[in-house]
Amino acid sequence: MEQKQERTNIQAHVLSHNASTPVRSRSQNVSTPTRSKSKCSGESSLSRSNMTPSPDTVACKSLNLAFDKLDLRNTSPVRYDNLYKTVKVLSKTILGNMATAQNRKNNKIRAVKKFNKVKLQRRHNISRGESFHVELKLMKWLRANPHEGLIAACPEHEQVDDPTDKYIVMPFASHGDLLTFIDKHGGKVADDVVRDIFLQLVSALQHLHQTAGYLHGDISPENILVSYDETGRLRVQLCDYGLACKIGSRHHCHGKKSYMAPEHYSTQPPKAKPSADIFSLAAVMFVLYYGKPAFETARQTDVHYSGLEHKCHYRASAYSSWLRAWGYSKKHCEWALLPTILTMLKRNSRKRPTLKSIKETLEGWKHWA
Repeated sequence: MEQKQERTNIQAHVLSHNASTPVRSRSQNVSTPTRSKSKCSGESSLSRSNMTPSPDTVACKSLNLAFDKLDLRNTSPVRYDNLYKTVKVLSKTILGNMATAQNRKNNKIRAVKKFNKVKLQRRHNISRGESFHVELKLMKWLRANPHEGLIAACPEHEQVDDPTDKYIVMPFASHGDLLTFIDKHGGKVADDVVRDIFLQLVSALQHLHQTAGYLHGDISPENILVSYDETGRLRVQLCDYGLACKIGSRHHCHGKKSYMAPEHYSTQPPKAKPSADIFSLAAVMFVLYYGKPAFETARQTDVHYSGLEHKCHYRASAYSSWLRAWGYSKKHCEWALLPTILTMLKRNSRKRPTLKSIKETLEGWKHWA
């Protein structure tokens, strides 16, 4: 996690071209790219009314019922200043801030997300934007139903509350987020490391979609934390569930435009489906491997996304010629996982692969890479 200004600089670096090369132009001819060097998701399907629900569906409904009944009350009367000392404010948010803090009892460093209660009430009244209650509910649920790829709230005795502010206390990722990692290593990450990160995130989303029944809604490099285990293996965790949405409900708010699925540009809020997270995941993995995004947005007016759709038809063989024209190496142009990534980026959400099929591809990749 970085300060707000540092985050802006990093994002600008990832999404821009080298000064010696031309900047993307919306008026650029799609068929002559000059970029500088550098099935509908099965998890989201709602059962038809005339179909008998499967045992898995019944189990999932039971889990969702337990999820919905989670008690969100803060049972600890401990005030923030009595338990924590702020070390550094990492960023400002619409509703408060994100900071690192030291626990006065055990000296552990934690990440603390603060929400102003007055601002929370105003946001609740207009029913749009980030939801503190959904985020808190998910983080508490994940504490009781953990997955190594999903950040969860710290134990209840570490949670605090104030008359003017609410808090969510969580583990601190000392190695920052994936955006920082991309800024340092993007375009130079080994294939097996990219595949490992890919698999970790697919597994995390399977738990979130199928067990919790929620869409993340804001998958981006900024919301993927990076750490290393005792063996030195890079570990990633999804965080920031403020825009999470129950699968099947109307998804009124969505994440960053560079990673947003095309259906979210519709004038009518679409139903929350796992296929939207699958699109965002593909956009993240493209940036991780190539160091730069495939497009700016998935709008019809974006020349690079439009070209991917209408000129290349999401085929890796056609898209590879674009990559070569942009100066990428033969190795990058022939990336074994590129066909999977492009299929995940399809405009028609029904034609995107499921997480199950993506996982099968990734697990079999070592045999044909």
